[in-house]
Amino acid sequence: MPPPVLTLVRAEKLIIGEWNKWVRKRRSSAITDIQIFYFAWLKKSTPELLTFKCRGDQWQVVRAWLQHNEGRRVRVVKQDVKHDKS
Repeated sequence: MPPPVLTLVRAEKLIIGEWNKWVRKRRSSAITDIQIFYFAWLKKSTPELLTFKCRGDQWQVVRAWLQHNEGRRVRVVKQDVKHDKS
């Protein structure tokens, strides 16, 4: 029986959660790591997270989610640092 199809919202949450775990283990979240995460790890280790349907290329959708997530993480860290200096 094939895995159930995930909604975009559910897939995004689950994939970002896996990304955050993966980044913590590797201690790196460079843009090139997103490619490694998607092509070498996510597709092989948790392919059930890639059962969502979307317009266009799944890679581009996942990359956008992860880049947006990293942008939010950087802003939060910078805000925390700014508050610590006061």
